[in-house]
Amino acid sequence: MKNLTAQQVRELYIEYALTAENAMANNDYKTNNKAANQLTKIFKVCEKDIDLAKEILMPLLEHENFSVKANAAADCLRLGICIKSAEEVLEKMSKEKGIIGFNAEICLGLWQKGELK
Repeated sequence: MKNLTAQQVRELYIEYALTAENAMANNDYKTNNKAANQLTKIFKVCEKDIDLAKEILMPLLEHENFSVKANAAADCLRLGICIKSAEEVLEKMSKEKGIIGFNAEICLGLWQKGELK
């Protein structure tokens, strides 16, 4: 990922988040794990360059897909960036029914307890 632009990394982030979402819906844990590992690699890049992290993640907080938004919001909180926007995204999502709302609620709860890692 060293030679990729922020836009290219953002596109990969979207691809991996959508892949993970689809894999979970189809009980395909192997594909989900591979996508999650790729998202972790992007997170590690973001940890090393907060300005790049902002460039990658901020636009994703407005993405139309809930999984992309939720992942980006959680990563923003973990990195200590765009906190207000990330909290707002998760608070809104926590009102959704089903797993989306549940996951957003859990993420917010962990964040508020200082346990989001």
